[in-house]
Amino acid sequence: MQTELQPDSTLFAGRYTVVRTAASNHYGFTYVASDQSTDTQVFIQEFFPHTGCQRNAQTFDMAIRRDNAAQVSALYKEFTRYVSNLKDGLIPGGQKLIHAFKDHGTAYYVTAADDSAALSPKPSAPRQQPARPTVSTPKKPESAPAVRKPMAEPARKQSTDIERPARKSTPDRARAANYRNAIMWYRIVIFLLLCIVLLLVYLTFLSPSPKVKSAHPVTPAATEAAASQTSTPEAL
Repeated sequence: MQTELQPDSTLFAGRYTVVRTAASNHYGFTYVASDQSTDTQVFIQEFFPHTGCQRNAQTFDMAIRRDNAAQVSALYKEFTRYVSNLKDGLIPGGQKLIHAFKDHGTAYYVTAADDSAALSPKPSAPRQQPARPTVSTPKKPESAPAVRKPMAEPARKQSTDIERPARKSTPDRARAANYRNAIMWYRIVIFLLLCIVLLLVYLTFLSPSPKVKSAHPVTPAATEAAASQTSTPEAL
């Protein structure tokens, strides 16, 4: 059964051509390959844990054995985490990642051919930064702990305190004064108009009608003479 790729095998749509197998470990194989796009040699690391996988002789696709599925899945997570750390530059002294891709049902990553570290990759997950060297300093003699005074609580506002609003600026105060004056004059004008209307109503409807005085005053003698004239019949 074929496990590793044979020379002249192509990857990534013919961009890489396998020259020979350079190394292998429990994660897979490392190939020396030719990059057709740059006409240079590179190292290609293939994820192919041969203890739990098998390769199709015609299509070169990787198939996982059922009884080793969990183990292969755990190794694949470590492999992809290592490639991610390599891409982000989180591995001190790590390889220079050129390309990462998937083909034949598995994953690959490409590094420079002059990088000797590519022959023995260590796919771990060194996310943690290297520890800084600690400098020991002589300890000072312990002194008696200082007695801390209890901090005074901030004075609370009484319930009767009234917060005064911030004073307005001069232009705002002038506008407010003008507005109050206008309202006051408006009320005065309305009051005067109302008084005039009430006065007109009183003079028109409620005032008593004046008595009409005759041009000639009537005396008691004149009244008696008029009465006697009306009472005696006229002579024929």
